[in-house]
Amino acid sequence: MILDDIIHISPVAVAYIKLTVFKRLVDPTVQRYEAGEALAFGPVTVHKKNGLTLNGHHYAWGDIQNVEVQFGEFKLLLSKDKKQSIHTSEIPNLELLGHLIGLDPAGVNMGQEFISNTHY
Repeated sequence: MILDDIIHISPVAVAYIKLTVFKRLVDPTVQRYEAGEALAFGPVTVHKKNGLTLNGHHYAWGDIQNVEVQFGEFKLLLSKDKKQSIHTSEIPNLELLGHLIGLDPAGVNMGQEFISNTHY
């Protein structure tokens, strides 16, 4: 389901829907990730052992210095000061992806992204 500009819904309702969906999906998603399954979140795919793929380009965990969500962007800081990013609106279930890779959903930046990214 995509909540977009066609449906006018309050940010509080969006946050409630997202939280409800997150609670329903988090346990089975974590189990699949821990079992070694590669999980796709639109243009981002994560694998516990092998790393992260962003827009078809694979990055091993050892090559990723940091992952952050800031100002509407999902950003990878790679070794040798290289960066890759994608707009958060392109990533379905951003909250689940963040949870799997250790981003803090309670953090100010991530929390704002959770409210503003309405794609499911």
